[in-house]
Amino acid sequence: MAHTNENIFNYDYVVIGGGTSGAVVARRLAEGDANSSVCLLEAGPSYADVANSRMPGNWVLNKEKSHDWNYDIVAQKGCNNRIINAPRARFLGGCSAINGTVLARGAKADYDRIAAMGNPGWNEVPQNPVEGEGGIDLYVLLCGPQARGTVRLSSNDSTCKPIIDHAYLENDVDVAVLAEGCRIGHEVLMKGRGTKNIIADPWPKTISHSMDLAAWKNHVRTVATTCFHPCGTCKMAPNTDPMGVVDNRLRVRNVEGLRVADVSILPLINNGHTQAPAYAIAEKVAHMVLQDTTVTC
Repeated sequence: MAHTNENIFNYDYVVIGGGTSGAVVARRLAEGDANSSVCLLEAGPSYADVANSRMPGNWVLNKEKSHDWNYDIVAQKGCNNRIINAPRARFLGGCSAINGTVLARGAKADYDRIAAMGNPGWNEVPQNPVEGEGGIDLYVLLCGPQARGTVRLSSNDSTCKPIIDHAYLENDVDVAVLAEGCRIGHEVLMKGRGTKNIIADPWPKTISHSMDLAAWKNHVRTVATTCFHPCGTCKMAPNTDPMGVVDNRLRVRNVEGLRVADVSILPLINNGHTQAPAYAIAEKVAHMVLQDTTVTC
């Protein structure tokens, strides 16, 4: 039942969601417009109250239901009808506080493509803040999947959880790409000049990996899981695109004073981890808001 609170404060800027992007937006607005007030709204507690968020190796232990939005996920037909969860952090810092300490800027071509889709000003790629160091790891990740999932309303009650269907591996091309990646990766690790004398045997020893591509496809459908970081549900696009939600300054169409600033605005998935773009989007929208006006959008 709706109610009115007469004691509510008035703010010049209201940032809804203190996640990866939201916290940065709030800070930059406060720094850039010292004469205005900024309200950052977050549904969950402070990250300081979530012990696992403060220990890098403990991100895999963040399974506390009270710290997650607990979205309902549809069983994935392409993954042998398994339910693959989509954890979304419900505390200050958002998913940056349960990330596996990974930060990848992404390829310049990804951002150039976004700009070429009718979004001027989104092709800049900043320089690395520090020089990197050597290391090796191997994951087979599917970038640019062909299958497209959906997020649907479950009712006309805004407090009800949406119905999420990732549609993982419902396109055979996605399965083929992952299977070939697994096959090549296994061959490189076991026979490659720089690794064959380091890796003694596959692990765990109870698993044998066939060189047959069909077997790898079955393996993919059986064990593939999420890389987390969903995006692209609030597309940035010019007005000529009927699927667009926000323009290149992240203003929601036909809604005055409202912008969206997180990875939901990405019209395509960058080839890499999405946390770095989340920070970049936050920095960019704060700059644009301050550039447009000191108080209103």
